[in-house]
Amino acid sequence: MATKKTALGKNLAYQMFYQAVVILAPLIVTPYLSRVLGPDELGKYTYAFSVAYYFVLVGTLGITTHGSRRIAAVKDDPEQLTRTYSNLFWLHLAASVTVFAAYVICSLTVFKQNRNLTLIMGFYVASTIFDVKWLFYGLENFRVTAIRNFCVKLITICAIFLLVRTRSDIAVYTWIMAGISFFLAEISLFVMAPRVVKLQKPDRRELAGEFLPLLVMFIPTAGTLICRHIDKVMLGSMSTFAETGFYENTDKVYVMLVTVITVVGDVMLPHMSNMYANGKKKEADRLFSFSLQICSLTACAFMFGIAAIAKEFVPVFFGKEFGACEILLVSIAPTILMLAWSATVRKQYLVPKNRDRVFVISMLIGTVTDIVANALLIPRFDALGAVYGTLIAEGIIVIVQVVMTWKEINYPFYARQTAVFCVIGAVMYLAVRGTAMLPLKGVPQLVTEIAVGGIVYVALALLYLRLTKNEMLVFFFDTLRKKRGKKCAAAENTD
Repeated sequence: MATKKTALGKNLAYQMFYQAVVILAPLIVTPYLSRVLGPDELGKYTYAFSVAYYFVLVGTLGITTHGSRRIAAVKDDPEQLTRTYSNLFWLHLAASVTVFAAYVICSLTVFKQNRNLTLIMGFYVASTIFDVKWLFYGLENFRVTAIRNFCVKLITICAIFLLVRTRSDIAVYTWIMAGISFFLAEISLFVMAPRVVKLQKPDRRELAGEFLPLLVMFIPTAGTLICRHIDKVMLGSMSTFAETGFYENTDKVYVMLVTVITVVGDVMLPHMSNMYANGKKKEADRLFSFSLQICSLTACAFMFGIAAIAKEFVPVFFGKEFGACEILLVSIAPTILMLAWSATVRKQYLVPKNRDRVFVISMLIGTVTDIVANALLIPRFDALGAVYGTLIAEGIIVIVQVVMTWKEINYPFYARQTAVFCVIGAVMYLAVRGTAMLPLKGVPQLVTEIAVGGIVYVALALLYLRLTKNEMLVFFFDTLRKKRGKKCAAAENTD
């Protein structure tokens, strides 16, 4: 048991390290790209990427979620692990090669806007052929994926600063992202897979049994990702590339913040799947409760925090050309809390317990809602209309999931707790806006606001958790005391 807890802690550390890189990379690169390429050129890249993304989505066929879940369930049986991996690999290979061929044909015959960028993005679509990260996720080997991703991110950042120098370098930027950030990333992990699990011929009788769950998982996974990218495709088609660029930069900040929150779910999914598969329901439910509380605590901080600093953040981070992003950031902030709830319930409860029906229904309704809302709102409000569509869709997804699992999860408790975090967030917001009145400008002003907001939120949140004797905080301090006790005992034995 202690070994498993240690392994889980290491996996969380590795994934936190990688997600820190994911967050820092845009923080380093985005201000530079925003000023060098501008909203129009970034909008063209975003549109080409979003079109290619839908082919990638079909090519992956839900393998990331279903594959990691299946591998996690059989990882203790070497023979079953080899069979399961092989069957999933060949199914995924057939789907991804077919989709890549379709993309090449469409790029040459159908896609006319920015065809050169679309063709370059073919490397991104081709990268799905070599995607085996689901194997390492299922085995809970996050060390390999974290180190690999760190190296690729570092190469990508260096290439951007060295090669992207003017607005005419948009094709170079697309090559860097498609060829290095995506294609090289998948190849580097693909060559390591044979060292972990041997690949054998697929069992035709078992292929059908794997294909249907893959297809079932593909539907909600596609819905989740369509909600994120349909906005950009519809903006590029119904509005201007500049509006698409504004939305893209807003989305980058949003994704950075959400990534911090969902990192726990990425690590916990295979671990929870294994626990439920082995009948450890009580322990799994406790971990789920801790995760949902942590996600709510963090989400409220980010939601009110980004809204509070948006006015000073946008000109410092993006430059004056992206002033429209200020209202977009403030408007999209509530979706951070919505996504925190839906992602935690999905990754740590529904998927590990094979509750795919709830997952599928909620994502299908959310996707349809997003598309309809975008069609109605984008022509009138441009990028802000896409933000409104996302707000409505994410709200619908949360409502559907809550209604369908109301009898299983103690939502009133989590809602009351989240309401308190929102009040604390509102106090932080007022403190930050008060700080904005100080005679500071630029980076010093932004840093001061973030520091004041962080201190106020953390202090009030800890006070609330301590006064209510929250089990999460008690568990945390008990763990620290046990570790200190072990260190003291070890020191005494050494003496």
